[in-house]
Amino acid sequence: MIAWEIAGKTLAAIGIDESNKLRGINWADDETLLIHASVDNTLPCETGRACTREWMRTLSVRLDGSKPTLLLMNDPYRRWVTGATLRSVRTPTPGKVLMSAWDYLRRSTANRSARMFPSRAGSSGWVQAVFEVDTKSGKGKRVTTGTPYTTDWVMDASGLPVARSEWHPAQDSYSILALQPDGRWKEVLRNDNGETLDIAGLTIDGKSIVALGANGSDRSKAWAIPRDGSAPQVLHEDPTGDIDTAINNPYTRRRGRGRIGRRRRDPLVRPEVRKASSGHS
Repeated sequence: MIAWEIAGKTLAAIGIDESNKLRGINWADDETLLIHASVDNTLPCETGRACTREWMRTLSVRLDGSKPTLLLMNDPYRRWVTGATLRSVRTPTPGKVLMSAWDYLRRSTANRSARMFPSRAGSSGWVQAVFEVDTKSGKGKRVTTGTPYTTDWVMDASGLPVARSEWHPAQDSYSILALQPDGRWKEVLRNDNGETLDIAGLTIDGKSIVALGANGSDRSKAWAIPRDGSAPQVLHEDPTGDIDTAINNPYTRRRGRGRIGRRRRDPLVRPEVRKASSGHS
């Protein structure tokens, strides 16, 4: 159960079903709490097998006593998707949050196995997309669409998507794309050697994407990838360790005064093993 109180008086209490696991909470605004929960769900899948997956869902709960609302995933197709990611709790429109999830663009030929294993369905019609979601109704409106190979998104200070990463496993190709002033998505970085980066946000001026990884160097560093496509620059590095963590301001989405973490290198781990263990799955 989740309850919130003021001066010892309980204002509201929400019961969590025993089959659900509480994964986290966020305040969307002064009147709306977002609850992130997971539940194990078993469905028939490929070759007649039963597949059990942990499905993630986000509920909005208001202080006015109304029932919790499931965000985004009540769509007849997306309800079969295993989860969505909360991207922004502060957006230009009050009462709205931004979430990303798989979306089906050719709904007439959808099939359940593609929904459960979208990464295997490059031509299935399923793509990654970002939605503006109403916290009262739970309904979402598509803001932008990626591809079946989109792996992550970066939001600007207003909460809107301005960059995304792509991974094409068949070609061992990784790329970062940035939204341009004319509305086009421009490729600003590409690696065809199987090496990936973690996109972590924007620099304080909003002009570059912060990404963590080796990017062709001897250790993981923090990189500034300019959104205009000019050459990447090292933002921060450690002479003996890997930079592997960036903490963003959850409301501005910028790294700015956040923290970049250092991981000590283990000399007993061979470089090829370390690379394999941190590769894209």
